Amino acid sequence: MLIAFVPVCGALLVSFFAIRAAVADLVKAGLRETFHENQQAIEAARSKPEARILKLLTSLRDHAVLRAGLTVLKGGGPVPPQAQKTLEHQLFDLNRSLGFDSMIVSDTGKRPLAGLQRLPDGEKALRGAFLPQVLSGEDREMVDLERGVYQLTTVPLHVDSVQVGYLSVGERFEARNWSGVGHSVLLRDGHVVQSSLAGVSPAEIESQVKEKCSTDSDCEIRVDDDIYLATSINGGAKSRYRLISLQSLDRASQRFLHAVLEVFTMVASATLALVFVLSLLGSQSVARPLAGLLDTLRHAQQTGELRGGLQTRWGTMEVDQLAEAFNHAAESIAGKQKQLDKAYREFAESMARTLDARDPYTAGHSLRVAHYSRAVGDKMGLDERDLDVIETGARLHDIGKIGIPDAVLQKPGRLTDEEFEIIKAHPQIGKRMLKRVGGFEPYLPVIEFHHENHDGTGYPYGMRGKDIPLSARIVHVADAYDAMTSHRTYRKAMEHDRALRILRENSGTQFDPEVVKIFVDLFPAEAKSERDTEIPAQLLA
Repeated sequence: MLIAFVPVCGALLVSFFAIRAAVADLVKAGLRETFHENQQAIEAARSKPEARILKLLTSLRDHAVLRAGLTVLKGGGPVPPQAQKTLEHQLFDLNRSLGFDSMIVSDTGKRPLAGLQRLPDGEKALRGAFLPQVLSGEDREMVDLERGVYQLTTVPLHVDSVQVGYLSVGERFEARNWSGVGHSVLLRDGHVVQSSLAGVSPAEIESQVKEKCSTDSDCEIRVDDDIYLATSINGGAKSRYRLISLQSLDRASQRFLHAVLEVFTMVASATLALVFVLSLLGSQSVARPLAGLLDTLRHAQQTGELRGGLQTRWGTMEVDQLAEAFNHAAESIAGKQKQLDKAYREFAESMARTLDARDPYTAGHSLRVAHYSRAVGDKMGLDERDLDVIETGARLHDIGKIGIPDAVLQKPGRLTDEEFEIIKAHPQIGKRMLKRVGGFEPYLPVIEFHHENHDGTGYPYGMRGKDIPLSARIVHVADAYDAMTSHRTYRKAMEHDRALRILRENSGTQFDPEVVKIFVDLFPAEAKSERDTEIPAQLLA
């Protein structure tokens, strides 16, 4: 699920940033167009009063009062101080009705001769350092006057069709009046003179404009962690005065991007939820059969039995194929296991027959012990697998006697102590014989421990009580009974009743009491005392 979920999250993040960048570019392009339209609208709005001013100035060229003052300029040459004062008075009189922020009269050489400036504390004459040194004579220009920057409009003056000078009128320039929908900055010789950006260092603006706005085209600058679109309104990059409009692209696009983010968040959330559900369902469709497979393998590890029967209709082709292949493998292994178990049983029977062939007096002993033992185990409620282990172990319990010399094994009389010690080695001999044969591990406890006594007096290790495996305790009782009721070269077979009495008398010492009780219940004393080679029918019940 994580393998499917994580890439989708990554893809959504990459898509978000890609969409955000594309939207930001589209917004910036749209804002540029909008800002240009706004600037054109502002420029058109401001051109109307300027056209009115220009028309008014043209009519003033023939104004009687102004013409009288201009006659002093008609002859050319230096203008006497008294004539300059006369011009000043005439400008003051004229401006009372016009209300300009400044008026300047200059000669034909564009040198200002007289002027006035309207300040909050009244009108003042412009003299000396407060007069601009030279006017350019352009229709519109900016000049430094006392207490600020003024934008002038200039027209030529004529007397009797002879140009005698220039008349310039102007208004005080305020950058905030040009802000439009954003901010504006006025630079003189590359330095900030006025700015509507509050709290921003002029040096920061100057460095950004110098670095990124070296041409007259639009540019983007970063000021106070905001990106602004800078557009030149008046003057170019080479002009002394340059008025720049600044429009914040980040703030203008923020609302739109916020709306895009909300929509994208909803779409991404729905997509992630859908992917999560689909991934969960998909992972469950794979995890459930795999969990069943793991349970089967754990059971096989614990029991040694590999089971099939996994469901093969999960809706996922690969999982169905895996389950089907596993079932086939389990069936094949089960079949091979049955064949192997059959081979083990045949081998065990062959070994038992080989042992019986060496001692005719004990012929059929292992087979009878096996049947007795299985009957007791079945009465005790053991499962089929444990019963098979007990039966096969009983058939092989004396296999170690193959390693006992015939002189000892077939001796007609009683054994000496030394000979009995040799006989007592047969459980360990049998274990060593079968230990390295694959598939015989479950039977080794019966072979090795079937002569251990309940009270610890048995051999080969002197084990006691519950420390002795149950299978060995069962075979021990069945082996003792069959040994007592079988003919030997040195004695006749005991009667059934006497053998049962001996078992009961040795219950809790030589034999396990629970096993003895069940054995006696299965083969009660009233059964016939003389036994033949056939196993009684009740033993097979």
